[in-house]
Amino acid sequence: DQQILIDALTLDVQAAVLALLQGSEVLPYTQEGIEQVGSAVRGVLSEYADRALLAPSGDPDAGLIGTLGYRVTTPAIGDIAAAQKAARNLPDVTFLARGAGALQAVVIAGTITEL
Repeated sequence: DQQILIDALTLDVQAAVLALLQGSEVLPYTQEGIEQVGSAVRGVLSEYADRALLAPSGDPDAGLIGTLGYRVTTPAIGDIAAAQKAARNLPDVTFLARGAGALQAVVIAGTITEL
């Protein structure tokens, strides 16, 4: 079940970013354009969190991710190498999330007595 979640999330993130690239005449290579890519990724993760497919927090003890259940990181335009910009490649867009997991088995015990 976890691999299915990973595969579906990967495809949905790719589709959201592709839709963003195809939907814009030109997605500018600016901080605003980079944030639009981050927003597209956040949108998919938010949908998965709303469907309870992502855990509410990646590390409940340390609060690593926080209450959203995911974190998306985009680079600052000034931190991107000139060669990446010249090639029109946007590096270092990352996300961190933890799947909520799923029940695999249920053990039920009960006792029936006479009234």
